[in-house]
Order: sequence, then structure tokens, then C-alpha cells
Amino acid sequence: MEAKILEDSFELKGKNGDPIYVIYKRDDGVHFWWEYYKRLGVEEPDFEVSFDVQADVIKTIFKRFGLEENLEAIEGFKIISELGHGDKLKSEIIEGVFPITNKFSWMSR
Repeated sequence: MEAKILEDSFELKGKNGDPIYVIYKRDDGVHFWWEYYKRLGVEEPDFEVSFDVQADVIKTIFKRFGLEENLEAIEGFKIISELGHGDKLKSEIIEGVFPITNKFSWMSR
């Protein structure tokens, strides 16, 4: 399912082209969001996850991925995605390499 992308947002994709997160620009950084709806007839949950990454952390992320630290946020994440590093970024966020704030997650049963 293709997410509806708003202005000042971007769909981060993995190596296989599947969407990982939608990233929205905020005044103080970016907001990551993803929602998955179960497939009809399949026993699996719906889930949603969202969190924020502050502007100073974005610079750290860009530096780690070999990018110019002062790139505009959405532009830098587009480059990370286009270079095929979306999955690595997701893994490093999950592993706590980069601090996140306002984390929210939900799963249906």
C-alpha cells in the first residue's frame, strides 16, 4: 500500500524498494511514522510506530552515512534511501545508535 505523501515529507525505502517509514519535516527535526494493516484472511496484527528525531541527531545520522551534515533534512534522508541504506538506518534506530523522542507504538491483537 502506497502511503499518501504530503509536502515536506518523504517515504524512506529499503533496498528492495519497500517503504520503511514516512518522514515528515518539523521545526525541531523530523517525525518518522509507519502503519501496517493486516492482510485479509491472514492472522496477523495491525501495527503503528512513530517517533521524532531532533535536528542535532539528524546531523549525526548524516555524518554516519557519509553525507554533508548541513543538508536539508528531507533531502539527506532521500539520499540515504536512494543509496540503499534505508534498512541500515532503520536497524540502527531500533538498536539505539541514534536517540529518538516521542516514541509511540501500537499493535492490535
